Amino acid sequence: MKRIEFFIACMLFGVTLTFAQGKAEISVSETSHNFGTIYEEDGDASCEFIVTNTGNAPLELNRVTASCGCTTPNWTKEPIAPGKTGVVKATYAAKGRPGPFSKTISIYSNAQDAPFIVTIKGTVASKASETANVQLTQAPVSIEPAKTPVSTGNTGTTYVVKKGDTLEKISKNAYGTTNKVKEIKEKNNIKNNGSLKVGQTIVLP
Repeated sequence: MKRIEFFIACMLFGVTLTFAQGKAEISVSETSHNFGTIYEEDGDASCEFIVTNTGNAPLELNRVTASCGCTTPNWTKEPIAPGKTGVVKATYAAKGRPGPFSKTISIYSNAQDAPFIVTIKGTVASKASETANVQLTQAPVSIEPAKTPVSTGNTGTTYVVKKGDTLEKISKNAYGTTNKVKEIKEKNNIKNNGSLKVGQTIVLP
């Protein structure tokens, strides 16, 4: 009889001890992080997932793995007390990996048999290629200056002086350069920088 009572007492003690120890529960701040557009020239991109122990026993993050070698996880190694938080940091190596990506991180803990899965995603772009695309789509447009019409007479090509004209302007309008000023002076016997009169006819060389 005493043996039976002792056996029952041991069972009750074991059940009581199990409830007293409690159980860890895992909760994560977000299950997916979107980096948006990142540039490979800026190097690696990192984000942090905040892990909270919502149970009543210490939470242990046993190991954390990523779905590929391009993603490196780091995590809190010490037990996380009930109500406290830890961190799982995920770093994605963007260099040399242009285009969209989506990677999973598995968090193994004493809270559950199956891993807790979180995801990182985004798009890797290149600043150099974007600059090249802008240069192609925004190629400079060459606009030639409007030239004042000239007329051809018996003595050669002539130009009728308008208000505000100078020898430099006439040369620029007629030839697209000011290098012809000296020849225009010689052709029309203009001394130094003699003033021009509106309506005056200039013979172009």
